[in-house]
Amino acid sequence: ILLIVAGIYLGTLCAGVYPGASGEATGQALGLVPVTAAGHALAFAAARLVAALSPGDAPFFLNLATALCGSVVAVLLFRAAKGFILELTRPAPDIYAQPDVTDEPARRNDGVSEEARVSAATLGGVLSVLVAVFSAPFWRASTSFSTHPTDTVLLLLLVLSLLRCLSSGNKIACVTAMFLSG
Repeated sequence: ILLIVAGIYLGTLCAGVYPGASGEATGQALGLVPVTAAGHALAFAAARLVAALSPGDAPFFLNLATALCGSVVAVLLFRAAKGFILELTRPAPDIYAQPDVTDEPARRNDGVSEEARVSAATLGGVLSVLVAVFSAPFWRASTSFSTHPTDTVLLLLLVLSLLRCLSSGNKIACVTAMFLSG
């Protein structure tokens, strides 16, 4: 997923400063325009680092970093959607179940196999990615400098941490979710 989305975003990458909010954000990242809001501190810190380390045209490298961040969103969204669907379809524990001593694959009490459940969750994850990352607003935000892909990465990391915390009780995931929640 990462390579496909990155390839498409890089093929349609804006070569310079895109007018509007992207142009203003590029100016702020390069220190040409004062930062007007206290938000997006992490995104602008990363943008300033990219601009300082860019070997050439800084706006192009800011757009490139944004496209790569948008590609990471695709992977995280896939994992979050698949995990959410798996959690929704997880069978309830059967407290009266007897140990299974057969070699047949495990089946839920509604007749759905674990393989079918995982396949449906995978398909749901892929469809979620296709709808989200190829929508016009996110595509535009991912092919010219914008803070939206960075915000979305942080949001999806929060969702993944919450899913892991709820499904397995992993304490590190719970602390990570609290940290990302602010």
